[in-house]
Amino acid sequence: ASLRCIDLPGYGFARVTAAVRDGFAPMVEDYLLSRATLKLVLVLVDCRREVDDRDQSLLEFLAARKLAALVVGTKADKLGAAARGVWVARASAAAALPRGAVLLTAARTGLGIDGPRSLLDAIVRSCGLTA
Repeated sequence: ASLRCIDLPGYGFARVTAAVRDGFAPMVEDYLLSRATLKLVLVLVDCRREVDDRDQSLLEFLAARKLAALVVGTKADKLGAAARGVWVARASAAAALPRGAVLLTAARTGLGIDGPRSLLDAIVRSCGLTA
């Protein structure tokens, strides 16, 4: 099996006008619905902010269509260890996902990149792939 990662336009902080950003939703939804081989959607959220209404809407859309999702908190190195734990708990509750479906990463420090609780490990497990 092959693994492809596709980066879709962001709902929240894309540097575009509100009208253009609002146009992302139908395009993203169409893309997600037209991919029969789609196994998992990663919803990236900057750890310096909360899971917002747009993120929740996307997660509800995915859940209603039985599409698996993980919330990935990015820039986790910007938070202390205790704050990271609080963020995971709050994101899990806001996203209506188990804590294990909320992961943390930080490209600068490598947090969440390696090991059994890494993003790659979670993707492999969620998609039923073998490493």
